[in-house]
Amino acid sequence: MDIRDKTKEELIQAIEELQIKYDSLKAVHENNFAVQTKADEILKENERKLREAQEMAHLGYWDWDVITGEVKWSEEVFKIFRLDLKEFSPQIESILSLSPWPEDHRRDLELMKTATESHTPGSYEQKFIRPDNSIGYYYSTFQGKYDKNGTLLSIFGTVLDITERKLAEEKIRTSEEKYKQLFDNISDHVFILDVTDEQRFKVLAVNPVHEKTIGTLRPGCYIEECLSDEVAHVVIQNYRRCLFEQNRFTYEENFSGYDFYTQLIPVKDSNGKVYRIIGIARDITNEKNLTNQLIRQNEEFKVLNKELIAAREVLRESEAKFRNLFEHSPVGKSISGHDGYLDVNKAFCDIVGYSEAELKSMSWTDITHEEDIAITNETLRSLLDGTRLSAQYEKRYVHKNGNIVWVLVSDYLQRTTNGEPDFFITNITDITTRKYNEERIRVLSLAIEQNPVCIMITDPEGFIEYVNPRFTQTTGYRSDEVIGQNPRMFNTGVSSNEEYRHMWETIVAGNEWHGSFQNLKKDGATYYVTAVISPIFDEEKRITHYLAVMEDITKQIQAENLIRTLSKAIEQSPSSIIITNAEGNIEFVNNKFKSAMQYTLDEVKGKKPRIFNEGHLEGETFDLM
Repeated sequence: MDIRDKTKEELIQAIEELQIKYDSLKAVHENNFAVQTKADEILKENERKLREAQEMAHLGYWDWDVITGEVKWSEEVFKIFRLDLKEFSPQIESILSLSPWPEDHRRDLELMKTATESHTPGSYEQKFIRPDNSIGYYYSTFQGKYDKNGTLLSIFGTVLDITERKLAEEKIRTSEEKYKQLFDNISDHVFILDVTDEQRFKVLAVNPVHEKTIGTLRPGCYIEECLSDEVAHVVIQNYRRCLFEQNRFTYEENFSGYDFYTQLIPVKDSNGKVYRIIGIARDITNEKNLTNQLIRQNEEFKVLNKELIAAREVLRESEAKFRNLFEHSPVGKSISGHDGYLDVNKAFCDIVGYSEAELKSMSWTDITHEEDIAITNETLRSLLDGTRLSAQYEKRYVHKNGNIVWVLVSDYLQRTTNGEPDFFITNITDITTRKYNEERIRVLSLAIEQNPVCIMITDPEGFIEYVNPRFTQTTGYRSDEVIGQNPRMFNTGVSSNEEYRHMWETIVAGNEWHGSFQNLKKDGATYYVTAVISPIFDEEKRITHYLAVMEDITKQIQAENLIRTLSKAIEQSPSSIIITNAEGNIEFVNNKFKSAMQYTLDEVKGKKPRIFNEGHLEGETFDLM
């Protein structure tokens, strides 16, 4: 029906219905607009929060279109690399230039290839150079995007700045290495015990000094499993006392024939519970022996001094006897009073280089090294106040020519019949040569222990007496597993008996032997070494040991074998192979090419492959290719 045929009432009704629909649509529109506006506000707020979270976490994202090669970075990535987003264009070549380490590039690309081929996410860590030439580190995760046919379209991922973490890890690693060096090289016996809830004590670690000297405490074992019942009962009582008092605890003990001054240090957890004990035991066997010897000497000195004092009162010739003993003693001797006056013998003058007349006008502080004055003063004070009857210690004198002289000093305080301090009697033994030899031995030991090549020492029969840490790292054997064994335990059987016979003839004759071995590790793997074996002689030119210095060349041998294999594969390939340089000039052709094309390598070397075109392809096609 035409609208003109409608009655007035019908028109009014129709208008009202249209008005209702209009109002409904308007309300829906306004509601949708409000919803959209709210959604936009939420989206912007979420984007702001995400951006702030990325900035706080130093996390950015990237997208690499593998079809076009285009790379996109988020703003945070530019911040991580400290680059200006207006000046730097993130392309593959420019990104690679930020990390100029080819081996890292190969590793990262291989990770991406493996992950994208398996359609799984991947990750890697990379270091890079900042504009100020400092090195930063980042951690990147990545995942591929594919079309419905599984073709890789792009790779996208995240970049997280981990520079602070890596630097902290390096600092921790350096600290751990420092403390490990201290643990491994400290001259005291150090052991660490784990305290169980049942108050049993389990050995966690012992340092090399203990392993070499005593070796009774074995990591992984409980104390009662390492020691006899009688000894274990005593030491466990000390450990429990330290556990109960929760404080440092020191004591002296005799252990396996050695005298020790032991200090126990409790280690507490966050709740204040002792869960570990660190023990530091100093070998004082020699000190105890020296102390006993000194006590005996002191007793002898006391008797002698009493005799001298009595003789001085009775006969003056007793003084002459004492002076004769004092003057002609091969050991340096001095007598000093409270005022610092020195009365010395010839042996003492020889030690410090001053004449007796010069020393009479000097104090002991004038010839003592400034760093040793304090310990000397402390020793003299302890003798004066009666804390100690005698003292023995090492100190340094400054020779008249300026050289340092190390001496072993034995001090004794002579008192009057009333018990008042009278004068000091001191024995001085020159130990400079001994101190030099001790330092030389220490340095040589460190050099061998820390040497980057394998070192092995055998007795004259060829049985192993020593291997350094690098040897154990290379072979997988612990030192205790190879000491006492013959090096033939590493033999693979590849080298002939004639080679070994020639080696033995060379070194037994006192000559140095150079060669190489193919050996077996503990796990059965083969490794290769170059070796130099030298005899070690004593003063009478007799061979006492053999020294083997070996360098692991396994990777070099494997690389050479791989090169030979690849070379044979190319030469024997059933397909023609041409290799050109970056300018397209021929550098190599294989045998299949020569037989198929009837060209020799000399005839085509340095030329471009277009010489084989017989006009079937246009020159532009070759240029494009």
